[in-house]
Amino acid sequence: MTGRVHGSVHTGFAAVRDVLSEHLSAGLDLGFGFSAYHRGEVVADLWGGHVDVDRRLDWLPTTLLPLTSITKTVLTTTLWRLAELGDVDIEAPVSSYWREFGANGKADITVATVMSHRAGIPAFPDPITLADELEWWPVVRKIQNLTPLWKPGEAHGYHAIVLGFLTSELIRRVTGAPASAAVRTHVIDPLGIDLHMSLSSDDTRRLAEVLPPSDDQVPEVVPAGQREYVAGFVDQDSLLYRATFGSTAMTFEDMNNPAYHSTERPAAYGTAHAVAKMFAALVSDIPEGRLLSPRSVRMAALERSSGMDEVFRLPTRWAGGFMLPGGPLWPDFGRPAFGHIGSTGALAFADPEYEFSFAFLPNKMKSVYEVPDRRAQALIRTCYAALEGM
Repeated sequence: MTGRVHGSVHTGFAAVRDVLSEHLSAGLDLGFGFSAYHRGEVVADLWGGHVDVDRRLDWLPTTLLPLTSITKTVLTTTLWRLAELGDVDIEAPVSSYWREFGANGKADITVATVMSHRAGIPAFPDPITLADELEWWPVVRKIQNLTPLWKPGEAHGYHAIVLGFLTSELIRRVTGAPASAAVRTHVIDPLGIDLHMSLSSDDTRRLAEVLPPSDDQVPEVVPAGQREYVAGFVDQDSLLYRATFGSTAMTFEDMNNPAYHSTERPAAYGTAHAVAKMFAALVSDIPEGRLLSPRSVRMAALERSSGMDEVFRLPTRWAGGFMLPGGPLWPDFGRPAFGHIGSTGALAFADPEYEFSFAFLPNKMKSVYEVPDRRAQALIRTCYAALEGM
């Protein structure tokens, strides 16, 4: 028996539907949205499964999902658009726009250094609470008070929680308005996409429930190169733990908490179609036009960090706010892609040479110990087999 997948798909990409159906049948997915563009046209717009753990409500084309860390690419795209307009210089110090940020040895940290996870400030000393986020200024002060853990620019480590707040405040300092306003002006409205930085009560009713890992136990057998990564998630003194679970009071379960959904914070919600369209607008001529010039996209996708990640303790590659393939989290598949993974197992990216974009948004979270996500990897292989056959 196969899981039922809805939507449309180009003939050449029909195998994508089959893979998604197999994942539903095998229980790898509860529900999902998947969308892909090629040369400015939709080649797959698919969805299936359920939005709720009780499996009573079907996933619809209008179903929203928290984008988790894919949100960073929404903020990044906005920041690069502001750079095109001359409102911000990517190579300038953050402190030139946000004077107080320069405290405690951060005066020379550039916007590019922050975006490439090289700033050395990956963890808050205590978790950011929902009350902090509602008031916002406590978060700003905590960022200002951070002291680099390494000399900025000399190493890199994933700023899992810090980066979204830092980028949001930087955009606010540059534009004089909340980051959500800039995202709407420069990303959402030009493309007409179903993407949100907070949700109204009506939109909340369209939001899929996220199913956290039910039994996220440390695996008995761990590959030699991943032992520090696995150990870091259970060692509260590790930088990995402090930069993730130790930097936010929000739990996986809180992704289903309406109090977070209605709060304006560095967390986006959207459909797979919306995310794929955003990435398509970075690398191809869609009817609504490009979001950034080809030159800006080349700069945004330029590798700025590579090698051992001081937080993940795995090899990673980073560009100007985007993740690049390479390392266990997102293995290199021989393409000049740029994008980001998400904690649910989500993946979104663009490939400039193929003018291809990809967005997979599942609501059944993978284990934090599963790297990479097998569902996304199967979809990448299937999509590229289709592209190479066209």
